[in-house]
Amino acid sequence: MFSSNQEAFNYYYNDYMSKNGPPSPWLGAAEMLRQSALNHAREMVEHGSYENKRQSEEIGRQAAETQRIKEAELAEKKRQQDILMAKIKEREDTKALIGDSAATSSLLERAFTELEYGEWPKADIYFEKVLDREPRNANAYLGVVCADLKVKFEKSLSNIKDPDDIKNHKYYMRAIADPVVKLRLDGYIKNINDRIAAEQLDEAERKLAKNALHSAYEIMNSAQNPDGYRKAIDALNNMLQTSNRYIDLFTKIDIVTKISICERLISEYEKTHETLYKLLEKHADLQEQRKTDETKIMALNSKKKAAVDAECARLQEKYDNEYDTWSSKALIAAIQNKKAKSVKQQIPPKPTKPQMPEFTPHKMNAARYTTGIRATGNTRVKIAGMDWLVLEVKADKVLLITENVIEFSFHDDESLIYRYLDGRFFNKLGIFRGAVAKTEWRGSEKVFLPSVGDACRWFGGGIDDYSIDDIRSGKIDDFNNTKRIAYDIDGKESRWWLNSRGDTKRYVTHEGKVSCDPISSLDKGSIGIRPALWLNISKPKQAIREADKKCLMILK
Repeated sequence: MFSSNQEAFNYYYNDYMSKNGPPSPWLGAAEMLRQSALNHAREMVEHGSYENKRQSEEIGRQAAETQRIKEAELAEKKRQQDILMAKIKEREDTKALIGDSAATSSLLERAFTELEYGEWPKADIYFEKVLDREPRNANAYLGVVCADLKVKFEKSLSNIKDPDDIKNHKYYMRAIADPVVKLRLDGYIKNINDRIAAEQLDEAERKLAKNALHSAYEIMNSAQNPDGYRKAIDALNNMLQTSNRYIDLFTKIDIVTKISICERLISEYEKTHETLYKLLEKHADLQEQRKTDETKIMALNSKKKAAVDAECARLQEKYDNEYDTWSSKALIAAIQNKKAKSVKQQIPPKPTKPQMPEFTPHKMNAARYTTGIRATGNTRVKIAGMDWLVLEVKADKVLLITENVIEFSFHDDESLIYRYLDGRFFNKLGIFRGAVAKTEWRGSEKVFLPSVGDACRWFGGGIDDYSIDDIRSGKIDDFNNTKRIAYDIDGKESRWWLNSRGDTKRYVTHEGKVSCDPISSLDKGSIGIRPALWLNISKPKQAIREADKKCLMILK
């Protein structure tokens, strides 16, 4: 069959020309033959176009179906081959992948093992090998970060001081490319920031606790009365309750010890204060008794004086009567004797003036109304760990002196001694400092050395028993020497300084004598000090607050 009309036309044309022979030499015959062949070819083409067309379509349909079947078979065959090849490739890729993953996992595991042992260079080498196989392995990048920061475990990244050490690492951005690793790193960084914030808050609270403790110690050291020490106890107890976790055990023990010291000092103060206040009450009672006795004695003296005056008046009146009688008799006798020439009448004797009774008032015994050292039986009190003698009691204060020598001085310069009394010694008084009263100037406003007159008045019969010359001379030796003897801490008799004026230094000897003899520079160190002071005593409070005992439970 012809594929086209042109092919059919050519076929029929050539066939006609071959059957009718070659063209005649005559030019017209050849043209006629060619024209006939063309007509024949047209007719044949026109006659067979429909049939050819139908046959052509059938052939084309069959060829298309055959071609489709062939293509479908080829496509199925190719698909089967592709599936087979894909399965083969997948199997090979899976096998290769399994091999590579196993090798990578083994290297990664070895790298983290070296990391745990602190072998930072080895761990870094293995992490780099993993990255050579898997450039996007986020865990390997994270391992390099840990190795460079010298962190044995990934979770230990939370212990890094500065989160910028992680963020500024060269592999940080590659590590957080994996969402899982990024989530973990974000958690570590958050933990670091939270820890830093907590540490800053903790440090601030620790500084506050330290300042509060320092303030509590300052309150205790500056306290001069029980109220001050109670404030110190409250501050120290508050420290134990509010800042307990910022205080170590030794500090807690020190705080509890200081609280115990404050309580002991307050107890000592209250005990001493109570003893001295009883002396004040006794002194007040004695003064009331003295007023009553003075009233009685005044009434008795008034009555006695009235009786004496009445007796004197009676005797005077009797004498006056006797004198008048005598004067009359004497006058009569004188007149008669003047007239008589021989016998003289004797004049009676002149009456003698009677002895008038003297008024002797009743006197009070002043010693009965004093509450000093002689009247109280050497009353002793404990102040700042030292024994003190009560010398004199007034309306609201008492005079005290240390029973024994408390310090030896190598200096005879009183300014240096008073510098010690105003400084170190005064601070030793602790809780009693606020109660020390000011005195007249004797080198110090509060603590002072006894003078010669004080030694005579306090440790003798009284200032009236000594002349001014004796006191000014600075040399007294009498039966009161034993009362002036003082002892050191070893119980040995010791000399002690007196308040002196001018260049002459006065002191009490071992025998209790008051002396002003020169002292060699080597002997000055054996002369001690017996400070004296006035202590204000007020009415004790009705209710004494007990210190908080819960502080001891803190140690448990």
